[in-house]
Amino acid sequence: MKFRKKFLLVLTLVALLTTLIASSAFAAGAKEVYQQHASVSKAKVMSTGPGAATIRVMGNYTCDKIRAHTSVSGKTIYIEVWDVKNKGNDCDNHDSYTRDLSFKSLVPGKYTVLVNLHPKTGQAQRKLTNLVIPVYPATPAPATAP
Repeated sequence: MKFRKKFLLVLTLVALLTTLIASSAFAAGAKEVYQQHASVSKAKVMSTGPGAATIRVMGNYTCDKIRAHTSVSGKTIYIEVWDVKNKGNDCDNHDSYTRDLSFKSLVPGKYTVLVNLHPKTGQAQRKLTNLVIPVYPATPAPATAP
């Protein structure tokens, strides 16, 4: 009976700690304001392998920092690079950035990479086509004893 009470107490404390961490992370993110897409001057494929790719984006931003968000839908990889400011700050910087973004669990085939799609026109600041993700190598069957 004592073990069960201790277990429930520990479980409750872990749940409480998890809630506090999640709420503090959310509160910290609320201090940031996404201004607009950051300028992307270059996007290039750094590496590919079975089920994976790394893409480098480079450009300039005017606020405090950048945030990159990625997603994959079908055979299209979407990259959004945002110019983010902290509340109360002005956007008067002119800094450059370079980010290497890794993608895993990709199925083999040809992909298109679209960077910073304009919400109204659908035009991308940068577009990479024919990114080939190779087929996983065949794994040899285990040897059987004669």
